[in-house]
Amino acid sequence: MYRKLLKRINDFDLRSLRTGVVWGRVERQPGAYVWNDPSLLATTALSRQERIGSLTVYPGNKLFEGGDTVVTDAGIASFAAFVGEMAAKFPEIETFQIGNEFNSTSFVKGPAKEMSPLERAHLHVRHLAAIDAQPTMADRRILGVSAHSVAAGYIWEVLDAGGADYIDAVSLHPYTSRPEQIPDELEVLRRHPKMRGLDIEITEFGTTDVDGAPSFFWKHMCMMAAANVRRAVWYPLEVRGDNYVPVFGPDLKLTPTGRAIELAGRVVSGQPTEVFRPDPFTYGCTFGETLAVVWGAPRSAKLLNPAITALEPDLSEREGAELSLSRDSVLLLQSDGAPIDLATDLELGPHHVLADSFDQFVRPPAGEDAMTGSTGGFDRFLRRDDEILPLGTCPGQEKPHTPWRPYLCNAEAPRFALSPRSVVLGGKLELSHVYHAQTDGSVMVDVELGVHEISSDGLGVSVVAEDGTLERKLASGAETLEFGPIHLLDGQTVTISIDPNQSAAGDRSLLRVRVRDAIQDNALQ
Repeated sequence: MYRKLLKRINDFDLRSLRTGVVWGRVERQPGAYVWNDPSLLATTALSRQERIGSLTVYPGNKLFEGGDTVVTDAGIASFAAFVGEMAAKFPEIETFQIGNEFNSTSFVKGPAKEMSPLERAHLHVRHLAAIDAQPTMADRRILGVSAHSVAAGYIWEVLDAGGADYIDAVSLHPYTSRPEQIPDELEVLRRHPKMRGLDIEITEFGTTDVDGAPSFFWKHMCMMAAANVRRAVWYPLEVRGDNYVPVFGPDLKLTPTGRAIELAGRVVSGQPTEVFRPDPFTYGCTFGETLAVVWGAPRSAKLLNPAITALEPDLSEREGAELSLSRDSVLLLQSDGAPIDLATDLELGPHHVLADSFDQFVRPPAGEDAMTGSTGGFDRFLRRDDEILPLGTCPGQEKPHTPWRPYLCNAEAPRFALSPRSVVLGGKLELSHVYHAQTDGSVMVDVELGVHEISSDGLGVSVVAEDGTLERKLASGAETLEFGPIHLLDGQTVTISIDPNQSAAGDRSLLRVRVRDAIQDNALQ
């Protein structure tokens, strides 16, 4: 089977692939390495063709510490020696990833599994230091931290423990991040001074949503490029039995997502990317000169350049002449060779969004909070009785039971967490979003919720206008509450608050707050 897969990889000239080697299949007796194991056949062939972008090595072998993730000096030394031997055997492989999702318990065994993520960060640094000392690794790149999600708290612990001295890049699998949030989340990660000079590589991203996978891919390509990610690898290459959408289907033909990935490999790789953000609610990128993607708040779209063709995300032809933007499905544009300029080649119709808590989610730098008073968007804060608690940025996974990506928090409310699409109140607290009107007019407020079933009595949602007008509704389950129309003068505010109702038990929910222009909304309907 691997020969047929290799042929398909060659047919489409796929490069920068990610693969891995199981230590125990190579070192079957202490200090003795077997290089003809079947598990190495594909690695050997791909490395000779220089198609491997990184090789993952796992710190577990039944010869050492019973197969547990090695924690002793002797076990770590043996693991490092194995990696050194791999580097000598495969000189074509430039980059080695040490461990996989080491901040989770999915790929560790034994005492390491009982450690907290921050404790495991220190173990990881011991692995890195031993591998860095191998003479054969002197001219190789080392990917470290090997984290599930943009877990900046765990990653910063690796860096503070000395890990930055032994790695060339940080490896991430951002499964808990929406693509639109990746640039800001990575900006938080880079606030640590030891991130200077370190690349970021996304060595795994993917989805189980078959229909949405092509758009999911293009969104990530765009947002990762906007965040200066050095390299990104789709997971998986072939069917793995975990329902993730592969590049090649069971018949080894390209899936619809595979067609998008193959085009990106031919057209996007190595080309400059220009980010397109005409407003906070619209996203897009031009890759090189001949390919672009756009998505965002629903609105009409019109191509002004006849050299450009609009395609579906999977490269199939679009049905019908009318074009529009969507939050879910990207608009893929390809030219016949003429440079694409989204600012002049694409005419976007009006939309009705004035503020969106997802698109305009903020992660303030140290010393600032989310009550910025910025034009547009929302000021955000917590209220406990009559006390206002400002919201700052927590890095993610800095302590137990916190999100695994940067979020908004307050030290005096340790169970509270606000993410771009969810909230955990964690007590008798009220979360407020304050919208500042930029012109005179009437607005509608939508509050989209998905109240968790463990909430004992749902959540309260209140909307208070500048004149004191109050409307309050209760939410349970998944629903979108609508408020308005509310008339505001330029500079006036409307405050949208989420409270725990009578009981503060189990109050967690999906959350998205939007303010719409009521007049424009009617005009678009």
